[in-house]
Amino acid sequence: MDRVGFLPRLGAFLIDLGIFAVGVHLFMFIDVYVNLTTPLNNFGIISLLGGAFFLISYGLFDVIMAATPGKRIAGLAIAHDDGMPATRGSLFKRWAVKQIAVFFACPMVVRWTMLTPYNNWIRVPDFVIPGILILAVIDTILTGVLLLIVVGGCFLVLGPLRQSLHDKLSGTAVFRAADLRATRAFSIDLSENVNP
Repeated sequence: MDRVGFLPRLGAFLIDLGIFAVGVHLFMFIDVYVNLTTPLNNFGIISLLGGAFFLISYGLFDVIMAATPGKRIAGLAIAHDDGMPATRGSLFKRWAVKQIAVFFACPMVVRWTMLTPYNNWIRVPDFVIPGILILAVIDTILTGVLLLIVVGGCFLVLGPLRQSLHDKLSGTAVFRAADLRATRAFSIDLSENVNP
């Protein structure tokens, strides 16, 4: 069974990116509306928290359904690298490797937000600011390096194994969903039919 190459996966990613952009813009619209109609007067909280929640939960489709909505629309699915159904553990491992830059970006965004002059909700004593600044810079560099590794790892799909870095580390691959269904439909357990 053939694994899916770079272009179909890129197409699925672009579909996911479009869906994600619509979701994030919806949170931004809600954020603006709430700030205009209530005394909250703190734009960004709803956008940031909603966007982070949406990003993490959207990525969990890979774990729950073995495909994001973009992969589903493109007719792709994640399975074990031999084409058998992937375990939840390997799907979770794949998701975690793919999202590692996001996990490091979250504290980075919080630290930079604490340093902004528009920070009205977390009071930061002056003597703590240099330490937060150092941690924010370290987190930014680390997030950037991890993001480069994850994005660069996606280009491993161009190789003969057609597996990204997160696929290789979790023992998974991406296949056409129709091929997986056909293979599973026609697989026969011959051990039950053998007479001793």
